[in-house]
Parts: sequence; C-alpha cells; structure tokens
Amino acid sequence: MSVAERVPNELWDEILTYDSKLTGLIVSRLSRRFRAIGTRALYRDILLDNIRSIVLCFKTLSRNDKAAKAVHSLKSSFPVGLHPKIANQLHAFFRLHARALSSLPNLRCLGVLQAHFEDHTYGEFVDFIWDSCCFPQLWEFQAHVPITRKLVEFLHRHKDILRIIGLIPMGTQSVYPDASLGFPLLHTLHCAPDVATWFLPSSRLPQLQAMYLSCCDFHEDDVYPDAIALLKECWALNEWAKILHISRERLDIDVIRHIAAVFAPIKLSAFHVHIILIDDEPLRVTGDQIMEVARHVSQLGQFLAEFHWTVDAPPTDPITAVEDLDTEYAAVSLIGQGCPSLQYCRFPNAYLWHRVSGNIWIPGDCHNLDKNFKAFRWTFEQLHERKYPALSELYQYMEAYLSEYLRFAVGQFRAAEEYEDSARKRVTMDFMQIAQFLNMWFYLEVARHIPSPVFIEAFMETYDQSIYH
Repeated sequence: MSVAERVPNELWDEILTYDSKLTGLIVSRLSRRFRAIGTRALYRDILLDNIRSIVLCFKTLSRNDKAAKAVHSLKSSFPVGLHPKIANQLHAFFRLHARALSSLPNLRCLGVLQAHFEDHTYGEFVDFIWDSCCFPQLWEFQAHVPITRKLVEFLHRHKDILRIIGLIPMGTQSVYPDASLGFPLLHTLHCAPDVATWFLPSSRLPQLQAMYLSCCDFHEDDVYPDAIALLKECWALNEWAKILHISRERLDIDVIRHIAAVFAPIKLSAFHVHIILIDDEPLRVTGDQIMEVARHVSQLGQFLAEFHWTVDAPPTDPITAVEDLDTEYAAVSLIGQGCPSLQYCRFPNAYLWHRVSGNIWIPGDCHNLDKNFKAFRWTFEQLHERKYPALSELYQYMEAYLSEYLRFAVGQFRAAEEYEDSARKRVTMDFMQIAQFLNMWFYLEVARHIPSPVFIEAFMETYDQSIYH
C-alpha cells in the first residue's frame, strides 16, 4: 500500500487546505490516488468570472461525481443578459446551470453574483434553476438576481441552516410574495432597502448580528428609513452586539444623523458608512461636516467599538477631503468621549485612527506603512512642539509599565524641552521609537531611526539589571 493510500482522505483535505491550487494540480498528476486528492483540492472553492470558465466548469460538475462532491464553495460573477439573438443559447446555459447546481451534495457556500440590469435575467423565466436545489450543509447564500417565488421557496428549504444571506436584486422583475420565513441561525444579512422592508417583518431572526444595507439610489423612492425602523425592531429583541454597514451613492449626513438617533439605545458595536461615487461630481468633505458627523455618532454610546466613514470613488474622480489632522483628532476625541469603547475611527480620504488609551488617539494604518508619512509628520510635530492634547496622559500611560527603561525614556523626553531644536528632535525620535515598541504607532521613519547612544546605554543597563536581579 502506497503512502498516499495509507493517509486518510480527511488528512489530505486538511493539508491541501493550507496550500495553493497549483500545488493541488501538481499533486493530482502524481498517481491515480493523488488524482482524487487533487480533484478535491481543485474543486473545493470555485470562483468563476467569465462565461467560458462558467460553462466548462458547469459541464465538469454535471458529469464528474468526484468533482461535484468536492465543491464546498461556488461563486460565479459574470454579467449575463437575455438578448434576442442569443436567447436559445442562454436557455441552454440556464439548464446547464440547473444541472450543475443539483449535483453538489456538499455545497456550503453559493454565490450567484451576475450583476446586470436587463429585464427577465434570472427572473421567473429561468428561476427553474432553484427547483431541484437542496443543499443539506449550505450556510451562506448570496444572489444578485431578481427575487422570485422559486427563490423564496429555495430560501425556505434552507431556513434552518443558513447563517449568511445576501440578496441584492438586479433588474426590474423582482416580486415579493407573502412568506413567513424564520432563520434561527442567521447572523449576517446583506440586502437592499426594499428587500429589507419585505424580509425583516416576515422573518424571525433571533441571532442577527450584522446588517449590510446597500442603499443604492437606483430608484426615486428611498426606502431606507423604513428599513432602519424595521431593523431597530428586530434588534431590540436580542442582546447581541450589532454591526451596521450602510452603502450610499452620495454624501448624505442626514442618513448618519438619522441612524445615530434611531440606534442610540441599541448595542451597536460597529457602524460603517460607505459612499460609492459613480459620476464625475467630486466629493468634498469639510472640517465642519466632520465635526457634525462626530457629534451625531457620539450619541451611539458605550458599546460602539468602530466607526468608519469611507469613500470608494472611480480612480479618475478627484476627491478632495479634509486634510487637517488637528480637526480629525478633535473629531475622534469627541466621538471617543461619548463612546468609551471606541477603538477605531476613520473619515473620508483620511487615516485610520486607533485608540491607545483614554484620549490617546494615533493616526496611521499598520497594514499600509508606506502611506503613513503624513501621519508620522503630524505625530512628530505634536510631540516635538509639545502640542499633543493628551501628552500628560501619554506620559502616565508609558510610566504605568513596570519598566525602568520606559521611565527613563519619559524623563529624557520631558527634560529635552529645554534643549536646542536639533537635539530635541533626536530625543523626540528616540521617544517615538520606544513607544513604537509598545505598538502605539506604526511609522517606517521611526523604525529606521538609529537610537542615541545614551538610550542604548540605558537600555543595556536596565536589561542587565533585569537579568541579575
């Protein structure tokens, strides 16, 4: 018996989970035994983004039982439209779609993300694809297709196991049949406002923790206030910490004010507002608007841990956002005072601010160190000129550590206030480098700094004392 035959399939699956599909392809060519292992690795997670790969993959899944059984996640994202000249071919495509889906017994995650706006596409004309679909292990379902009766029946068949649902109907063929849906395990719902106004009243969602509301302004009637009111009623019945994510196509501070007022008594742990610009109108966010939003968000109370107000604009759009870090610090401090649990805060086209402790807020993103230069310059100038508003609190925070070296560093930094400018700058960089070891900020300029001899000597002395005492 070969080595491959002695190793259980479950172990091979676990090994290949941590490797690439290329490795799975190489493994599958070694022997017949490895071919079965490689098939499971190659077809476990499928992402299809063009019509040729969709057709070829669906044909394989319809004919190859091993490949079909291996699929855990299937997501296809390609615009498909019903044009008269190719209607017959597309009808065959949808029947192939139905056969492929009905052959996946182990599917956990299904995404039909064909974004389109043509009438009838994936509507009642072709919703037979949902007829024979029944996945005993399905826990995530996302669809950018019209809502039809067959789709609602599909959801009803899986209501006891679904944990994540995303419904963004495209086109104009959606219908909202009367249905009493209960999802006892659902914790994340992503939908458009009109879907929410249909979905939330007729559904029982005791575990709902995250709501992603895509308030895209495709229609003249903006129904988001109704959706927000229904969501509040749903969340008022449970004690979970909640996440609310709103997507808009325009800068609308009234939305933030309304949501802050509605959800003030709710345990909201994260609030995200995302603006998607699709026209040539540049976005201008002023300091006054930043402070106005900060006053509204500060009403959300003690459970709010994150607030993100971001913009996703086309690369050609000139975006003008507030660049005054003093204003941003004042805004995050204002929100932090009203929301003591707040840890992260971001404004449009600005840095991510993270809270170290109390009023100690620092700009900069640890995942984009090469883009933190402006944040570094602001932090350096605030410390160098002794203008940082929470400077005394920063001293106390560092001196609270049981470290003689940190107390020495704080003492040196305080004493340097009387030094000449160049010497004070060097001590400031030494101080910032020591604080960076405590993960207070993440700046490349600080990491590249060579510490002064006096700091190196003090570090070695305290290090020796920690060893021998």
